Amino acid sequence: MTVHHNHHDIAVPRFFLFGAGALLIVAVLAAGLGKHAGVGRVEVPQGAVIDERVLRFATHDDGAVTVLREDGSKAGFVAKEQAGFINGVLRGLSYERRMAGIPEDAIYRIVRREGDRLALIAPELGRDIDLRGFGETNFDAMWRLLTLGRDNG
Repeated sequence: MTVHHNHHDIAVPRFFLFGAGALLIVAVLAAGLGKHAGVGRVEVPQGAVIDERVLRFATHDDGAVTVLREDGSKAGFVAKEQAGFINGVLRGLSYERRMAGIPEDAIYRIVRREGDRLALIAPELGRDIDLRGFGETNFDAMWRLLTLGRDNG
């Protein structure tokens, strides 16, 4: 005679179920409290602003980018061959702006801080992107935007 065991009838003690539920609740509460209180967060000191530029960008279908001053006048042009990283960053931020209902032509700030730190800031989104971590070539592409067209007024 063969004995069949039904594996769906495994009895788990209630103590373990209540313990797992309690652990889950404590973990969620601890994560929320930590985020609210800033516990466990690492923040890099920003440093003093040395130079700042307020710009707008107009991307072209071919991948080139026209750089505009805050007033809308042309500051310069970045050919598609040099605009890959700039386009990538702008594409991501443009998506976030659309989702938040922020106009596409809203300003960006490029800020140079102490220690040759550079950031791209989208003020309406509250985004401050430190550009050093994207590699030297990409960092240099954004660095050039600080002076682009300044000689022309």
